[in-house]
Formats: sequence, structure tokens, C-alpha cells
Amino acid sequence: MYNNVDLKQNEAAVAAADVFFNHSENPEFTYLDYRYYGQALRNSKQIALATEQYKKALTYDNSKVELWKDISDMYNENNNYPNAIDAYTTYLSSLSEDAKTADVIIALGKLYYSLGNDSTATVDIKKASLLKADSIFAKIATMEPEGYRGDFWRARTNSGLDPETNLGLAKPFYEKTATLIESKNDARFNSVLTECYSYLGYYTLLQKDNAKSIEYWNKILKINPNNVTAKKAIEGITNPKKGKK
Repeated sequence: MYNNVDLKQNEAAVAAADVFFNHSENPEFTYLDYRYYGQALRNSKQIALATEQYKKALTYDNSKVELWKDISDMYNENNNYPNAIDAYTTYLSSLSEDAKTADVIIALGKLYYSLGNDSTATVDIKKASLLKADSIFAKIATMEPEGYRGDFWRARTNSGLDPETNLGLAKPFYEKTATLIESKNDARFNSVLTECYSYLGYYTLLQKDNAKSIEYWNKILKINPNNVTAKKAIEGITNPKKGKK
């Protein structure tokens, strides 16, 4: 079983696991047995069964807290965000304070963000999840004062809390993100800048500040002269009759 898992021979690994777990005489299982069985099932896309084996592995050695992250990842891959959040929260609470880095914490915020945008969730759950995500991303912004990630994800989260963009909840966070990114002068962040300018261009258009809106759309065209949305927005502002056609 171990060898087949390591060789990524998934069918053979699952078959060996079945013999080992279900047809052995007087077996004495260990943490690694369940860990490998869980991996074999995970590789075979049998996620529900894989999570069961990972949890059994933890009963043999609860110090292997990284398995909680694996369990969370599997739930996340199947859009089971509540269980993913529960597993990741357990993982996070098991870490020392030094290990709770921004990279580790932001992952929990993204899970709450995903739940907040899950079409199957209730309105109340969506709102509560987005508010929780926002508080986590605010912490990231504090932990990384020179970084953009906290404010960028706060922008996305507050956009979710204001889907009609009537309140402009995301505006200050997209503005700060854009300022932080512009100072980097790095093309790798062009997609982030485009998202910022798109929101700000749309919001200022709703506020009937056409000049400012055009300014943002032009910033997008400097990044990508072929951006269709920016072109249409400018055309709609400068030539509204033609834009309506």
C-alpha cells in the first residue's frame, strides 16, 4: 500500500489497502497506515472516505496537525466550505503563535470568503461569513502594512457585502490596494490593478463623476489597450447615444 501510494499507482494502492484493512489477521494499525490509506483514497478522488481515514490517523497521533489542513483542503475542493472552515480552524488553533503567519491566517479568510459567495448558502450565512472574512483580512493588513493582500481581499469581501455597489464599501480598500501596487511598478500585479480600476471606474460612474471614471478606465487601457470593458465604458460616457445602441 505504501509503495503504491508513493508511486501514485492509485488503483493498486486502494486494492492493497482493502486487503490490509479488511482481510488481515489480527491487524495492529498505526497512524501511518491510516495516513497512507487516506492518501490513496484522496488520489482516487474518494474524498469522503479519505477524510474519514485522515481523522482516524489523528486518533493514533494527534500531533500530526497538518492533517487537519489536508482535511480542510479536501472539503474545500468539493465546495464544502463549512466543514473546510471547521477543519482549518482546528488546524490553526493547534499551531504555536509563531507558526500563525499571515500566509496561514489568510487561508481561513479565503474559506469564509468562499462561503460568503456560495450560491447554496442562506443570505444570513453569506453575510456573516463575509463579515468574518473581512475581520480576518483586516488582521492581515495589520500584519503586512507594506503588503497589499489584506486590503485587496477586504476590497473583494466588501464588494460582496455591497453587490449593487451603491454604498461603495469596497472603495477605500481598492484605492489603498491600487496605491500599494502602483508603487511596485511590477507587471506581475497588472491583473490586481485592473480589478481595482474596474471597480473604481464603475463606482465613480454610478456617482456621476464621469471625469474620474474615464481616468480609471484609461488606466486600464494603459495596462491593456485592448481591454473591451474599459473601451465600452469610455464610449458609453463620451458618446452615450452610441453607447446605448
